[in-house]
Amino acid sequence: MFSSLHKSTILVLCCLAYVIGTGIATTTQLSAMVVSIVFVFAAFFGSMLRSPQIRVFVFLIITLCIASGRALFLPDYSDNPYDQYVNISAEIVREPDLALDKQRITVSSRNIHGLLQLTLPLQPRFQVGDRLTVACNLRKPEAFNEFRYDQYLARHGVGALCSFPTVEKVGEHESFMRTLFVFKQKAVYALEQIMPFPENTLLLGILFGEQHSVHPALLQQFQLTGTTHLLVISGMQIVLIAQVLISTMKYLPIPKRWAILFVMISLGVYGVFTGVQASAMRAVFCSSTLLFAELFGRRGQALRIILFVATAMVFVNPLLLLYDVGFQLSFAATVGIIVFTRPFEKTFTRIPELLGLRTCVATTLSASATTAPIIAYNFHTFSAISLIANIILVPIMTVITLAGAVIAILALCLPKVTVWLALPLYFLIHLFIQIMQVLARFPYASLPIPSFHPLLLLALFVMIAFFAVRIQRRKNI
Repeated sequence: MFSSLHKSTILVLCCLAYVIGTGIATTTQLSAMVVSIVFVFAAFFGSMLRSPQIRVFVFLIITLCIASGRALFLPDYSDNPYDQYVNISAEIVREPDLALDKQRITVSSRNIHGLLQLTLPLQPRFQVGDRLTVACNLRKPEAFNEFRYDQYLARHGVGALCSFPTVEKVGEHESFMRTLFVFKQKAVYALEQIMPFPENTLLLGILFGEQHSVHPALLQQFQLTGTTHLLVISGMQIVLIAQVLISTMKYLPIPKRWAILFVMISLGVYGVFTGVQASAMRAVFCSSTLLFAELFGRRGQALRIILFVATAMVFVNPLLLLYDVGFQLSFAATVGIIVFTRPFEKTFTRIPELLGLRTCVATTLSASATTAPIIAYNFHTFSAISLIANIILVPIMTVITLAGAVIAILALCLPKVTVWLALPLYFLIHLFIQIMQVLARFPYASLPIPSFHPLLLLALFVMIAFFAVRIQRRKNI
């Protein structure tokens, strides 16, 4: 049927069609009737036509319909008793999200369709697995200021809200996730004891994504230098760490395959160490996909694999595509590194290869090229100093991450000894902060970007895709 095209090309086109169909369905009010009619007509004409090219086109239309149909079957939380006072039993199923003056916890209850998000005072603290009784007025998530907050919450299964309810802890449910969370909290407490402020807040942000612990002034400097991604456990951060590690290990007497396996195992351990957060595990998976392709010498296959994985995740949860910025940044950074790193390495021949400096520059520029449009669209800012800041700070951050993980484990076992062992790490973090403060003072370090239409964002990615295709064709010549 598709004899004129390679199977891998057809798979890529189908994945792209599915992603596009999901985007259309989640932004427009398509009815099941319209989708069904288009599907039936496409299937009928596809079976009648003989041209392989036209059949491929019809098959892509069918894929679009399947994606649209899948998006029509999103969870419906309309049966919840909104605007009513409820008294329910619930259990915390996710790690609490802490802010400076409050905390948000996500609970499940047999009385509520979907998950329930509670906004509570910062004290008392709760943990995953805590069983609660909750009394509050149930609210329905709603969009505001053109932001689809309801869809943003629904992407993680949250279907109802409660603000400052009456909560009482009545028990605990022991589980693997609770054990991990308790271990993480002990590690956080141990680091807070051996590392002074504000260096300890930066280390907690880098290791665990604990942005609430970072001082607001320091957080603003991250924003000005375009390095906020270093404080969240994202695909961009993990992929950069993996690439820098691989480049550095080239100078050690270790076979390349063993080095890649070591990095993959290290990333997996790091994902568990952070408490198996969804963002962390997704980032680790993206990086491991790239490293797995490197392991078998088929870096070109990584692009198809990552596209297939992204499509599978969108199939499971269609709302990830447009309402999860972390998902977008993770895959955009990974694709950028796969496509552009090697060409940039060949371009920047004047940059020395010492300690993987050229690879670090090429990797940072590759990730920045594909994530900059997403950052500009969602956060309305563009950092003119971002590239330089990332080139300087990413290698330091990689050392801080690895050394910090080791120090955190040692702090749990030998806290008094670790105080002295952590001194070099303290000075390195202090240097990191000083460099970032200098970069943040540069004129026009951060430029405000006005809101722009999603079609412009799509056009930017079409341009990036055009250059990516040209680069891939040059490789195959």
